[in-house]
Amino acid sequence: MNPIIERELGQVLTVEQVSDYLHVNPVTVRRHYETLGGIKVGKCFRFFEKRLIDAVLRQGKGLVDRPGTP
Repeated sequence: MNPIIERELGQVLTVEQVSDYLHVNPVTVRRHYETLGGIKVGKCFRFFEKRLIDAVLRQGKGLVDRPGTP
């Protein structure tokens, strides 16, 4: 991976790695990939470590809109 990208965004994670980290089903990770800071390239989902951590921290603070909430 490009060292500049890795320095700025952290390592690239797969759906399975994110699923293991968050202790959720991979289907849940795919369904919420945008909320988790992921990107979709074709049929592949990729996550960057620092973006995932930021998303989880925002979610924990209630700053991310949750489906079904006003």
